[in-house]
Amino acid sequence: TEFLMALFRLLAQRSVPYCVLRNYADIYEDTSSDIDLAVEPEHVLRLKDCLAEAALASNHHLVLRALYTNYSYVYWHPEGGFLRIDIETEVRWRIFPVLTAKSIASLRRKVGVFYVPHPRHESVILWVAAIGRGHLSERYRSQLLWLYQQLADPNELQPTFNASFGRVGPQLVGFQARLIDETPSPRLLLAARRSILRNAWRDAPSRRAMFRKLVHDV
Repeated sequence: TEFLMALFRLLAQRSVPYCVLRNYADIYEDTSSDIDLAVEPEHVLRLKDCLAEAALASNHHLVLRALYTNYSYVYWHPEGGFLRIDIETEVRWRIFPVLTAKSIASLRRKVGVFYVPHPRHESVILWVAAIGRGHLSERYRSQLLWLYQQLADPNELQPTFNASFGRVGPQLVGFQARLIDETPSPRLLLAARRSILRNAWRDAPSRRAMFRKLVHDV
């Protein structure tokens, strides 16, 4: 708790636009979940500086730093144990981009002292997690239902889902509206994987962006 409070305070003081992507309801109590922070690439270094200062202020020690498709930091405290912070510059399924941190930060909303995504962006994030796992957990199902109810106009999901998921976007929107009665089939989640892949290569700018990401990841 002390680490996170210090981190959120520093991010606010330095005007770093970020979002806690998911699982934020019990962020101070639930130590079993990693904390995923979305930030635009140009702000990554400033966020890293805030992490280092928050660790120093709360007596947390950096024990692991890794670069995958994101930046991962694991801290340890003698009493609190381990804490993992992942820095994401975009939401991906495997290597394929679905939603940029810039888009997420543009519509972020404040909950307490930290920021979380707009319901339509958080919906995309949870669907990506379900697509990756091949099933929708009850926890995410409940959250998706709640997010749908928070929308002033449910139709605003459609353009976001179309841009993020491609052809399968309308089907996912329809299921989110019906999740109280239905569960998405494995076939739909598999179709969503294929649609994300096609969407990543949909036009020349997208293809160039994918090549740049592949080169960076390699």
